[in-house]
Amino acid sequence: MELLGSLTKGSMIQTSPAWPYSPYEFEFDFLAESLDPISPGARPAIVPTKTFGQVNGTQYDILLVPGGFGTRPALLSPKVLDFVMQQAPGLQYLLSVCTGAWVLANAGLLDAKNATTNKAAFAQIRV
Repeated sequence: MELLGSLTKGSMIQTSPAWPYSPYEFEFDFLAESLDPISPGARPAIVPTKTFGQVNGTQYDILLVPGGFGTRPALLSPKVLDFVMQQAPGLQYLLSVCTGAWVLANAGLLDAKNATTNKAAFAQIRV
């Protein structure tokens, strides 16, 4: 909530006169191959709001690719890699956290670019 709640429509920061008004409003989709909850190592579980199939044809402005141990299945998933590659040309921002850079590298999106990741994954994304 602290990270994302303040950016959503109708949040306290958006409506309270005590807080400076933000001219930006964000709508978030948590995407996955299915709507089954995803249990990251640090918890709590994340429940996807949409599947990749449900957003076929939608162009996002910002894509954040998470990392961590859950990244490994995404490296092998054609649906994840296809989605990231299809979105990349139209994105304003493409971001990754930790080993999410490994997904971007496997999608060919880091070729000839400087990037960083968790030091334990340097060898996997080195081009």
